[in-house]
Amino acid sequence: MEIIETKYQLIFQSEDDAGTFEFRIHKNCSQIQLETDINNSFQCCTCANTNYKELEAIRNMIDTILKNYIS
Repeated sequence: MEIIETKYQLIFQSEDDAGTFEFRIHKNCSQIQLETDINNSFQCCTCANTNYKELEAIRNMIDTILKNYIS
């Protein structure tokens, strides 16, 4: 995983045989974006307006999943 910092976003980028995956968080916590690049064409993008409390809730859900369901 690579972390890229731009003026407005932090981009967490990962890559595998299927393509590239990016998880972007605006530095002011106003929006998160998920993008996938399947076969080198960014065609799937999901954006969500959010705030810090919602990002905390997402973090807690991911932590719970990782602790309880993935060994």
